[in-house]
Amino acid sequence: MSIKLVDKGSNQAFEVIEEESTFRTLWTSPDKTGSDYTSIDLNELEQFKEKIVVIDSVYSGSGRDQQKNIYSQVINPVFNKLSIRHEYIKTENVNSVRNYAKSLKPVGSTTVLFLSGDTTVSEFVNGLQETECTECADCMSNLTLLALPHGTGNSLALSLGYESKLDAFKRLFTGTHIPLNLYKAELPSGSCILRNEVRSEVETRVYFIVVLSWAFHAAIVADSDTAELRKLGSERFKVAAMKNLESQQSYEGSTYIDNEKVEGPFCYWLVTGAKRFEPTFDISPKGNIEDASLYLVAIGAEHGSKLLEIMYEVYDKGKHTEDNRVLYRKIDKGQNVELDVGATSKKRLCLDGSIIALPDDKESKIGIESIGNEKGCWRIYACR
Repeated sequence: MSIKLVDKGSNQAFEVIEEESTFRTLWTSPDKTGSDYTSIDLNELEQFKEKIVVIDSVYSGSGRDQQKNIYSQVINPVFNKLSIRHEYIKTENVNSVRNYAKSLKPVGSTTVLFLSGDTTVSEFVNGLQETECTECADCMSNLTLLALPHGTGNSLALSLGYESKLDAFKRLFTGTHIPLNLYKAELPSGSCILRNEVRSEVETRVYFIVVLSWAFHAAIVADSDTAELRKLGSERFKVAAMKNLESQQSYEGSTYIDNEKVEGPFCYWLVTGAKRFEPTFDISPKGNIEDASLYLVAIGAEHGSKLLEIMYEVYDKGKHTEDNRVLYRKIDKGQNVELDVGATSKKRLCLDGSIIALPDDKESKIGIESIGNEKGCWRIYACR
């Protein structure tokens, strides 16, 4: 994999080559480039006139190897050579991303590059201030989020068509901006976020960009989130799945789409706007990140013993959506979804990879809706 760019403004040309996850950057004179180089002019690209931030989530995916570090090997040298000013944020703890997002002021436009998976981007969005500006009718600031896939699943990058970290980096220079749709979930009071088996209270209003799940999907994400299993990459999900399938998959609850009730119990339940969670895991073949709709994928508990069989259909180009044992339902923007989790049911949710524990020993209601690409004074975009 390689990218080749020539900048008219600085009269610089470079090629970045990725071989076995290591990178080499080669600089040359523009007059020595061919038609395989993409021509740009940094002086005409608005994103380079505003604030640029790089957030490096160093523990995402299976961690970092300095020799394979795209920031130190590619991004920082290229930015320095092209005189592109930027701020580099390296995560230090579980609150680093959220705290930085809270500190951002909606003044001018900002572009944020994430060296991370979906969870870090989601934490950032949740950290953004919700307060709307009262000084003017329309003083919204544009915020563009660009995820260079470093996580386990990288659904956001897959949905945007990124083929690799390098391909994502190229979109900073050549991509087009599209609205990044957000989805809001209202949680019951007393809900907690679980990190390394430690509980901390979470706000009752949270946002997701890829998926909100319960039942089997949430269980395997939660159970695979250990230091040992993270070393396996996406294989960790299969390990956790097989472990969960050793016990009965039945989760007490029901779903309402507007006033229509879908009775449980369920063994599988999620809503997503994405098409796939992994390169070959086509959970929602009709999913389109540019559309503000969600899709419900649910399976009744009576099919729990056949869940593995149905999951293989997901890997077979999403054929599970043609299976009459699976409920596959589009939810348009403006429709309201409510998940009612039974008092005695297991209470873990997965919100873009973060695990949320609902209050014990009582029924929980979660309201879900699509809200477009605005939060507070921010209009949020992605790069396609």
